[in-house]
Amino acid sequence: MGIMSTQKILNVLNGTCTKAPQNGGENCCWLENYLLGQVPGHRDWHEFLPVRAAELSRFSGESITQVSEKLAACREQVLAAAADEEYKIYLYNDGCVFDQLLYIMVIRELFEFDELAARIYMVNKNGTPEELSDDDLEIGATAAGAFTGQDPRGMLVFIMAHNGMLNKYPFLTAAFKRLLQELPDGKSGLGYSQEQVLRQLEKSAETFGGLHKKMQTLGDMEHFTDLELKKTLAELAETVTEADGKYALTEAGKQVLSGKKDFLSLPGGRVRYVGGVKIEPGKRNFKRRMFKNNLEVFEG
Repeated sequence: MGIMSTQKILNVLNGTCTKAPQNGGENCCWLENYLLGQVPGHRDWHEFLPVRAAELSRFSGESITQVSEKLAACREQVLAAAADEEYKIYLYNDGCVFDQLLYIMVIRELFEFDELAARIYMVNKNGTPEELSDDDLEIGATAAGAFTGQDPRGMLVFIMAHNGMLNKYPFLTAAFKRLLQELPDGKSGLGYSQEQVLRQLEKSAETFGGLHKKMQTLGDMEHFTDLELKKTLAELAETVTEADGKYALTEAGKQVLSGKKDFLSLPGGRVRYVGGVKIEPGKRNFKRRMFKNNLEVFEG
């Protein structure tokens, strides 16, 4: 079913608008990647923006000012549409982790608007817009709070409360499960993406491009971006070396993969974040493990 309306339409998309809908509406391409760096829990935009701009600037090659201006422009466009009763807002959703995180954060921004429920829609893979109710908006805002919280168990609580029952957010609990995999493993200290990068380099040395292609062939890493790879390689500095344009495992990397060393105990470790959760080498951190086919999160 196509989207036809005499109202004004704002299409909110994650990315570069390469698949922008042809419905006569305006397009807002929100260039965010909430898997990169810290996502603080600040509700005050003036506190939130400097942190996100600085994090994205580290990996994108753009200045903090450039990133700040782009993020602020997207937010202002969405807030203006929310304040104008003639607008309907369509959130386009391909089901990847990036989309899920973006849209719960957008909904958190819009949650305080009165009578917005009748004007905001989720458009999933089938292309049909589904109106979000007040309850749906509250769920989205609650999910954003769990994602940006300093304790990842908030995401586990959300999963247990809503798993399989989110008709308007059919991919959200899966996205949270994938995100929790980026917590350090209870034995190796590696996040899932970190481990997969090391596993690929265990097979052979690779160029950046070659490594990126190999990562995207993994079933659950097809959306792994070049910026994420850049971030992950920086985090793995003690376990990976680069020479003549190729990346290879160091001896420390081999020992981590073999279980002889804990990655978080290596010298020169770098702080990283999973949403609002800080992972700091040499400190007590939240970690993950599988128990009876269930993901558990614990402090250790």
